[in-house]
Amino acid sequence: MARMESVLGIDIGGTNIRLAQVDRELKVLRSLQVKVEEAQEGLVSFLAGAVQEFIDGGEVPVGAIGIGLPGIVSGSGEILSCPNLDPALTGVNLREILVDRFGIPVHIQKDVNFILYSESGALKQQDSAIGFYIGTGLGFAMMIKGQLITGERGFAGELGHIPLKGKSGLCGCGNTGCLELYAAGRAIAEITAQAGSDVADFFLNPAHVQDVDEWLENLTLGMVTAITILDPSLVIVGGGVANMEGFPFEKLEQEVRSRLRHPLVAKQLVVQRSTAGPLGGCLGAAMYCFDNEEVQTCV
Repeated sequence: MARMESVLGIDIGGTNIRLAQVDRELKVLRSLQVKVEEAQEGLVSFLAGAVQEFIDGGEVPVGAIGIGLPGIVSGSGEILSCPNLDPALTGVNLREILVDRFGIPVHIQKDVNFILYSESGALKQQDSAIGFYIGTGLGFAMMIKGQLITGERGFAGELGHIPLKGKSGLCGCGNTGCLELYAAGRAIAEITAQAGSDVADFFLNPAHVQDVDEWLENLTLGMVTAITILDPSLVIVGGGVANMEGFPFEKLEQEVRSRLRHPLVAKQLVVQRSTAGPLGGCLGAAMYCFDNEEVQTCV
C-alpha cells in the first residue's frame, strides 16, 4: 500500500466550515473557509462538492479525509446527534456517503477530539490528556496513551450535558439543566444581553464580578469532576471563550487545583492553555488520518 502524500482535514463548526489539504510534514497546501449558512444546498452536498474540488484541483493526491463536527458520531460514521449544527443530519452516515463517492478512507470524530489531537507539542510529553474547549457550548475530549476515548456508542466525554442540581434551562440536546448552559458562551451571551452590556467585556466589566464568579464555579465543578474520574497528566483549556480578554485562567486553575482529592494530584497535574489555532481542527483531523493510515475505513 502506497503511503499517502496528503490528506484533507475538515473542521465543521457552528459558524464556519474549514478545509485544509495537509501533507505528511503537516504543511497546509491549500485551505478554504466558508460560513455554514453558505452551504445552502445542504451540508452533505456542500462537503461532497468541496472535497471534489480539492481532489480535482491539487497537484498532490488526497489519500484520506478526516472530518470533525459538533456532534456525536458512531464508529461506523453515522451522525447520532447534531443539534447545534443541523438536527436533520441525525441518522446520516456521512462516512458511507463520502467513501462511496471518493473511494478513499474517511475518519469522522467529534470536533473537539481532533482539536485535542492537534495539540501535539504538549501531548508528546504526557501519557494522558483531557481538553476543555469553551465556546458557545462546552466541548470535552480525552486521550490516553495516544488514543482518543469515544466510548461504546460515541457519547463519551459529553461533559457539557451533565445536569446541574437546581438548574432547569432547556438544552439543545433535549435535556434540562445541562452544565454547558451555565459554564460556556451561551450563558455569557444571555447575562450580558439582560444587562445590556458588551459580551466581549464580560470578564472585565466590574458589574459582572458576581456573574463571573458563578460562571467560573460551574466550570470548575465540571473540570474537577472530569479530572477526579480520569486522573490525567495534562489538562488543556481552550476555545473562543478562553481566548476572550480578561478570561480568568489563573483563577480557574487555582480553583481547580484546590478542589482535587489529593495534594499529589494538584501538584503534579499540568494545566495549560490550548495552542490550537483556527486550523487546529483540520490539522488534528489530518494527523489522525496519517496516524491511522493502515486502518481501512473505505470498505
